[in-house]
Amino acid sequence: MTDSCAQRQNQPPLPPAVEEWIRRICIEQNQPPLGVDARKRLATLGEATAIGILRTISRTEIKYSFDGFVLYLASSVQGKHGSSPSRSPTLSASPSKSLCSSLLENRNPAPTVTPVLFDSRVDHNSQSVTPMQLETSDNNPGIVGKPAISPQLEALGELEFRKAFLILSYIGGAPLEKVISVGEIQTLKDLPMYKFEEEVWTSLGSRCGYIKANERTKSIHWDSGKTHTYHCHVTLNGSYKFKGPYLTPTKNVLQRVVGDDNILSVKFEEEKMDDRNLAGCSRDYFATYGRFAREGIFVGLRCYHFFVYKDGGKEEKKKNPTSSPVKCFFVRMESEAKIDCKDYVFSHKTVREARALFVHAESLSSLSKYMVRLSLLLSKTVNMQVNLSEVNIETIPDVQCKV
Repeated sequence: MTDSCAQRQNQPPLPPAVEEWIRRICIEQNQPPLGVDARKRLATLGEATAIGILRTISRTEIKYSFDGFVLYLASSVQGKHGSSPSRSPTLSASPSKSLCSSLLENRNPAPTVTPVLFDSRVDHNSQSVTPMQLETSDNNPGIVGKPAISPQLEALGELEFRKAFLILSYIGGAPLEKVISVGEIQTLKDLPMYKFEEEVWTSLGSRCGYIKANERTKSIHWDSGKTHTYHCHVTLNGSYKFKGPYLTPTKNVLQRVVGDDNILSVKFEEEKMDDRNLAGCSRDYFATYGRFAREGIFVGLRCYHFFVYKDGGKEEKKKNPTSSPVKCFFVRMESEAKIDCKDYVFSHKTVREARALFVHAESLSSLSKYMVRLSLLLSKTVNMQVNLSEVNIETIPDVQCKV
């Protein structure tokens, strides 16, 4: 047996999600496979923390070695939280299980290791990175951060997305696990959409009072082919609520390419000028919202990342003075829901690679021009049923301008 074969056999198994991040970094940054010591260190940290480390590395140019960078960040994490490998749970993966089923197993956060969020602004000379504790809340699931996968979330991941989103919308930010059981979710699964909405509104929306009656999204046109739009409202404390889905007759270019349910329209609450403290509140404001830019927003077991924005201007501000006129559009980049096992157009891509399908950054002179060009994806389009064989195109002479 060769040394390389023996080394591969001694490598600790890692879950598919971690292996995918390692593979992606090796390809994108032309790095050799990760060594045994680095893999062992990742295996002792817990999956959420391991992915956090690899995500940070993927956004940074590796100056020296992939192994060294992993070991350095792993030491920083363990030093921050006072954890040791002997007390940390070891990740496991079975090669006989499919990717989809493996992603749904062993996802509860380790009791002694807190998931860590890394600032992507890295010093390229020292390759140092400052770890920051990821804020979570048991009382409000709408806090940015990866959710622990409960049986209810797994059951939600088996529903058609618009049905899953409707449940999350009607519970108004309340913990899913405290308002509905797995059995109740499963009994709703096969109902037609109009009946599903009625049942969820009766059992959750109106009975529990999580949302107001005027926020109900009742419709008889669920299957009319209209565009479904999904909204998210983020507050200053970092919590968020879902609204919708709403039906509209038009689609934009982005919706036509990636599909309605892979786009989340996000609006952020603005600070009130009277209450703003430049030394404190504004810093917290940007720090809170900055986490959404780095880590994305979880909708059930889907993770949506910032993709493009659109400024609605003064007219949009008049409609809702308490929220920003800027709409941010997040797209699905990752999912652990069973219904999303099949690949789609952005599967296995970074946000940069996904944007490159539409606009190449290097072809424009500035970031502002790049974002303006990218926002053209949000232009509304309408399909017209035209029989081109019946269209008669005539060439007519120019008419001279008469003064």
